[in-house]
Amino acid sequence: SVKGTLGTEAWDVGGYFASSTYTPPAGKYRISALLTFTAANGVDNELLLAQIYKNGSNHKYFSGRRAGTGLCSIPVAALVEANGTDTFEIYGRKGGAGDGTVSGAVEETFVFIEAIA
Repeated sequence: SVKGTLGTEAWDVGGYFASSTYTPPAGKYRISALLTFTAANGVDNELLLAQIYKNGSNHKYFSGRRAGTGLCSIPVAALVEANGTDTFEIYGRKGGAGDGTVSGAVEETFVFIEAIA
């Protein structure tokens, strides 16, 4: 798995997001993300994963298969609970041969995090 580098912030109320890692105060959150894998080393029908990591381990994931060798977007979403020191990150994994590349374009690869309680 490769950590998603999320270098552009639209909003970061409270300053809980740094170095592509979110460390929120205690509470419940909805995390939604989209990873867009580029055509670089694309393999037809390969398994692609978008993952939400909590404290350095895979917490939730969604998988899809690439149709052809072109661009492919994979969403992932989860409701999570944080204790005030928990960290959350977005990772991607490519099942076919070669290294995968995740697009750095903000309209193709992004994360939304919303407090729900």
